[in-house]
Amino acid sequence: MKARTTTPVQTRLKNPYTGPRPFRIGERLPNREDEVRELSDLVVAERVVLLHAPSGAGKTSLIQAGVIPTLQRYGFRPVGPVRVDKPATTSGIRNRYVHSIAHYLLDGSRENQRELELMTLREVLGLYADASMDAAAGESSSPSGEVPGVLLLDQFEEILILDPTDWEAKEQFFDELAQVLDQGSWWVLFAMRKTSWEGSTATSTRSLATSAPPTAWTSSAARKRTPR
Repeated sequence: MKARTTTPVQTRLKNPYTGPRPFRIGERLPNREDEVRELSDLVVAERVVLLHAPSGAGKTSLIQAGVIPTLQRYGFRPVGPVRVDKPATTSGIRNRYVHSIAHYLLDGSRENQRELELMTLREVLGLYADASMDAAAGESSSPSGEVPGVLLLDQFEEILILDPTDWEAKEQFFDELAQVLDQGSWWVLFAMRKTSWEGSTATSTRSLATSAPPTAWTSSAARKRTPR
């Protein structure tokens, strides 16, 4: 009887990494389970956390593909990620950093854009919570705290470097953030480049430490470089 020869089947393994872009919400973030759990638990426990790591270490990927779904499973409502990078396009904008957050969360949902220019941070988050409650068919995100919100501020070094002389607006932003945290139904996670945080002696940095003292956190994610 003639022996049968078989050809080995070659299985092409899929590369789990996305390339030069951050992992998005809903994508699997490989090899970061410990960091995701540690950071998510720290946010829940401490309420105000600063995630700092070098550029390209994977901060945005960690937040979007790891922390957000974990916080949702914990019963929190992640809001963002948002940034404070939008310029003040008109002289009527009350605070450029608050307006930038409003742009990310509410842009297109308000017919009167002038309203967005004049809103406080508390008003912006309140309107977003109301819109989310309507969209979620009765799922509450009101200041009553039934579903606490976690504001995710990514690339937050921008508040230090975009306009280093804008002290008054920075102070106002941090004061309003402290007022939001005083409500008791909001948490916040800052993500910053480590070099920006360590090198800054700006008044805004001292204001952050005074208004809402953050728990600083970094991990092996800073050494295992993944797309940011």
